[in-house]
Amino acid sequence: MNNRLLSVATMTISVLTGLLLFISVSMACEIGNLTRTKDTSYQPVTEALSTLHQVNQTVEIVLFHGAWCPDSQREVPRFMRILELADNHRLHLTEYEVNRQKEDATGRFQEYAIQYVPTFIFISNGKELGRIVESPKKSLEEDFAAIVKYIN
Repeated sequence: MNNRLLSVATMTISVLTGLLLFISVSMACEIGNLTRTKDTSYQPVTEALSTLHQVNQTVEIVLFHGAWCPDSQREVPRFMRILELADNHRLHLTEYEVNRQKEDATGRFQEYAIQYVPTFIFISNGKELGRIVESPKKSLEEDFAAIVKYIN
């Protein structure tokens, strides 16, 4: 009898553990889905990609976005594609996801005085080089390249 009870308890624990793992993976995918997605249909401007590929100093890119925001849904997957195609290990991305009340878990949203999402902040040697807020003026990659062009 004890072996049977132990077997049922072990199976129950295995099922619950699997369920919890499934729930936590599903939540993580939902929360960070924008930066895990690349818009592979997006074709960036080649000249801008070339500029980004040639950047020879570290650029910290701080990104604030919201999964609920249409601009973030459009621009963040494009930006991930741009980073992939630029193929430059000196371009470092740190992201912060905000809720509809524009709050993030770290308080960085207020620290960087963010008003709209998405906001891409480009920093080199501790100095802010520029920002792209909500949507680019030309294209995401052209604005990005214009911001970092003169740091080499």
